[in-house]
Amino acid sequence: MWPANNYWGHQTMEADGRARAMRPLELPLTHLPSRVDLRRYMTPVEDQADMSTCAANAFAGACEYIIKRRTGKHVDVSRLFIYYNGQMIDQRSLEVTDDGASKQNTILGMRKFGICEESLWPYDEQLLNQEPPPHVYEAASRVTVIPLKIPRNLVAMKTCVANEIPFLIGVRLLKTATMEAKTNQGYISMPDPASSTVARTGSHAVLIVGYDDRTRHFLARNSWGRDWGVHGYFYIPYEYLLEKRLVNYLDGLWAITDIIPRSHHKPTVRRLVVPGHNYDAKRRKDKHRHQMSLLEKSLMTMQLIPNQKFSHLQSLMSIVKRSRRHSSFY
Repeated sequence: MWPANNYWGHQTMEADGRARAMRPLELPLTHLPSRVDLRRYMTPVEDQADMSTCAANAFAGACEYIIKRRTGKHVDVSRLFIYYNGQMIDQRSLEVTDDGASKQNTILGMRKFGICEESLWPYDEQLLNQEPPPHVYEAASRVTVIPLKIPRNLVAMKTCVANEIPFLIGVRLLKTATMEAKTNQGYISMPDPASSTVARTGSHAVLIVGYDDRTRHFLARNSWGRDWGVHGYFYIPYEYLLEKRLVNYLDGLWAITDIIPRSHHKPTVRRLVVPGHNYDAKRRKDKHRHQMSLLEKSLMTMQLIPNQKFSHLQSLMSIVKRSRRHSSFY
């Protein structure tokens, strides 16, 4: 069902500036096949209905995929349990509204509170924004997930999928996509990124479950039911996911590498590293070089009295030191 308010339920996060030291992860398959399709392990596509739960639906689908790939069994994972706890990550009270949840908060909520079967906390609009009872939390707390953050580049995206790990991304999906997906065998076209329609369209989380180099399209799992697109799936151009005006890059690209029994410590957030494509290290190096350049220019050009000069120098040096400091992911 298409949400009535042109807002698909995926919050856009502002860049918070906090350092996040994530443990690097290299995946074993680095030779990428020309085509990958993970639908054989996917459970049937579900409908988020008129609730802003696209990220929760996508992550539930990712969990069900892991369970089915490992055991061969179809287990329905509670979407509203995931959604509520994703909203609670940044909340200061137990009261929440149906304003959507970011991918990052949603996956951190899963890591903190776990997941449970949908039979314990059903997908019922009357339970929307309601706190699940203690016995549901107790059942969910037995397991947790290992989050993986994906770099924003084509090689990393394809590497993730080629290693049988679907990932979430937030896209601006125009209303015209519904008709396109219906009449064009699931394929949607590349919109004009500069159009006002794109700017007015909210972010919608989908699960990338395949790709095809021949057509240069990713295969995406939606959450608008099996009657949408091709049994709930559609094909989106590579260029679509690489255009920053059409995707929500601030919130990142996220995946779940595994569902594991809970221990005393939350699992470390992993960061995908593709050999020969260490974009994160390059960005840190470029940022440090830029900060040092600013420092040198300031020392050469500032015309200040001595005490002001010393204060200004201290401030600049503190910026450089902060750029080198790493803190653990929360």
